[in-house]
Amino acid sequence: MSEQEKLLALRKQIKKRKPNFVRQCSQKVIKIAKAWRRPKGIQSKMRLKHRGKKKSPSLGYSSPKKVRGLDRNGYEEVRVLRVEDLEGIDSKKQIVLIAKIGLKKKLMILDECKKRNLNVSNVKDIDEFIKDSQEWLVERKKATKERSKKRSAAKEASIKKAKGEEVKKKAEEKEEETKKGNETKKGEKSDKIKILEQKE
Repeated sequence: MSEQEKLLALRKQIKKRKPNFVRQCSQKVIKIAKAWRRPKGIQSKMRLKHRGKKKSPSLGYSSPKKVRGLDRNGYEEVRVLRVEDLEGIDSKKQIVLIAKIGLKKKLMILDECKKRNLNVSNVKDIDEFIKDSQEWLVERKKATKERSKKRSAAKEASIKKAKGEEVKKKAEEKEEETKKGNETKKGEKSDKIKILEQKE
């Protein structure tokens, strides 16, 4: 067992005993978040480290200096945002940690990691992840195509409906005009009678 492995095991033991450091009065007041803040009150029992009060962070809880900041296997995590960041990474000492980025960029980085035989801390199986994500992308493309087709069909239907209504309105208007032409007021002769009288 190497020195680093011993230190990692020791760190594990220390972290088991480490309590959750919580902000003072966070359990009493709802609007106070649980995230740690140093107690600053003059009469604060937590600041004065009285027995029975919540624990504050101190040097005793810190991990050994040689393994501080390393992951559970003893690798130094290197945050990667783009493919160029992979240059200069030592596979024996360092491990890749892919940042929160888009899926296409992530796939490019994983392909490059596979070529260079680099380990990735936040992806368990690179091949499986690439395969699943590519299938998902294909399914998403199909879904978007179907959605666009439905939208275009609905648009066309609405346009046809609008055109049909316009034609109906025009036909109704023509009928009304013809009816108005045929109708006569009381005491007036119709157009047909006037034409016959003129011929005579």
